[in-house]
Amino acid sequence: MYSLDEENRRRFPASLAYDVLVTLVNPDPEKLKIIWDLKTVTEEYVQPFLDELSILSNFSIKSQWLYLLPLDMNPRRVPDSSPSRRHFALRESVLPQLVTPLEKKLASQVSLHPCINLVVYMVPCDNAPLHIYTRSGHRSRTDSNVEAFLSPRWGGVILINPSSEVCESVRKDEAVTVVPEETAIVGTFLAQLRLLLGIPEMKSLNGVTTVPLVGLKSRDWEIDSLLRYRTIEQLTSAKLTLQSLARLLKEISNIVITDVVGNRIKTALGLVHESAEHLRRGDLKRSFILSKEAFIISEAAFSDPTLLALLYFPEDQKYAVYIPLFLPAMIPVLLSLKNIRRYYFPEKYNAVRKVDFGESKNDEDNRPKAE
Repeated sequence: MYSLDEENRRRFPASLAYDVLVTLVNPDPEKLKIIWDLKTVTEEYVQPFLDELSILSNFSIKSQWLYLLPLDMNPRRVPDSSPSRRHFALRESVLPQLVTPLEKKLASQVSLHPCINLVVYMVPCDNAPLHIYTRSGHRSRTDSNVEAFLSPRWGGVILINPSSEVCESVRKDEAVTVVPEETAIVGTFLAQLRLLLGIPEMKSLNGVTTVPLVGLKSRDWEIDSLLRYRTIEQLTSAKLTLQSLARLLKEISNIVITDVVGNRIKTALGLVHESAEHLRRGDLKRSFILSKEAFIISEAAFSDPTLLALLYFPEDQKYAVYIPLFLPAMIPVLLSLKNIRRYYFPEKYNAVRKVDFGESKNDEDNRPKAE
């Protein structure tokens, strides 16, 4: 059972759009021949599930094949009582190390939107069957050729093991033909999507029976719970954005606020209050739509290009810029002040000059006169 903090760290943050990238990895195409229509499976199973959640965001789904991408680690060989007398083990603690080489090849950086990665990795016969071991030292699954794990805010990975019969029925120099089991893969993909998008896990209650899911549609209470989570998340993000903008304007006084930015701030603030009121009344859809607009407008106000013109030019740096420019020109002006004073105040200048030479009126009277 996951805690609320774990669920928050696992699901993707609020965004206007998401890219869902489904990838099938064949590490050794010379020895593995995979017969699977990835595009059709994506369009018939994953796309309808995302269409049910279109109120949340815009989802763009893509699929691709990757070749010659082996695991960046050596799994441990474990003897057992199976016909092959062995299997291979991956510890749960090393699973994040599998994500790094995959991330370099997935090309998920081509979009500005968050990318949800769904990866199917076909295990070669040389390393099959490959199983994941928990931190306590037990196999995560004992009766399945499908192993899966989840990477928070990144995506999910499914490891497909070819059956031992298929691997033993061909010679070493021949390619193994594998037909993946669509039901297990699609079911795992949808379960991973539910967790990554924030649909809460079903918790058992004494005396309560849950109606099983029909098709690909989520339960109504699951959608309501997801809308509530996303509404609160977007309202919190909008408030923090407006507070950050207010602190920024207070600290840097020379930023000019245009009418466009001012109207956006007022509109976003009004939408936040209106969304909170609809949420209090229980109108989840209306509250979510208003919170989404507040989130969009607040982000637009904070990232407006007119605010960036003087953002990195604070007051204390003006002197460092202006003094080297004007100081050479001010030196002759300061030196000319003495001549200006002599021109406008000749009496005071002469009096000061006499004092400087030690002369006085008595000295002038006592001075000998010519006969």
